[in-house]
Amino acid sequence: MKAILPIAGLVYIGNMVATHGQNAFIDCDVISVFTRLALTIIYAFGMEYVARYYHRYLWHSSALWWLHGTHHHQEPAYGTAPKYNHGNKYVDFTFELNDIFPVFFGAIATPLCFYGGTAPSYVAKDCWAGIAMGATLYGFTYFMGHDIVAHERMGKNVAQYLRKLSPTMAAAADLHQQNHHKLKKDAVDDPYGPPYGFWLGSEELQGWKENGLDYTPMPFAWAVALKSTFAVTVGSTLYALVA
Repeated sequence: MKAILPIAGLVYIGNMVATHGQNAFIDCDVISVFTRLALTIIYAFGMEYVARYYHRYLWHSSALWWLHGTHHHQEPAYGTAPKYNHGNKYVDFTFELNDIFPVFFGAIATPLCFYGGTAPSYVAKDCWAGIAMGATLYGFTYFMGHDIVAHERMGKNVAQYLRKLSPTMAAAADLHQQNHHKLKKDAVDDPYGPPYGFWLGSEELQGWKENGLDYTPMPFAWAVALKSTFAVTVGSTLYALVA
């Protein structure tokens, strides 16, 4: 499911472009198309920083570690937090409880991609479609680099092929495995530590070494872009509901 949902969203976007050409967004004017493309770009890149945050402060919290811990080959008890001496047996899952997270986000983003392709077009729809497409693009690339390459969930041959195809993906996967999936005995808080993101793992690790931050904050420009566009999205949605 975590593979099917982002792929379905991308296939739909590609089909719209292929079959409708310049009218790929159905009855959209120039401003509408610009809005969708701008939010797609903002969220495709910005989701890396969002992923860092929720990975660090939600997935590795005592509230959700019982789910995410399965990705670290454990079966943590509900309400426990990551620990160096965790006392959990090593489990090699085929399907992890952690897979619930991408399925949940994909189940939201994919219908919004479809919704954005329906007529008529208006501001709220443009915004949600752009956010959904950006998140879908990020989710797909994360799935490729994290699940298929770093964790070889489609086998070593597929992972090796993608490693040769993209040295950047291979480097990000290696950083993820070498740093985030090894317990650190001297850690003050989380024994796994950074990088909590994926594609900008080297930048995140550098920030940790220089500033002692195991979560490198989002750059100011990206924070403003994400917060302002999301505020416009919520505001235009409320307006559409009451108008």
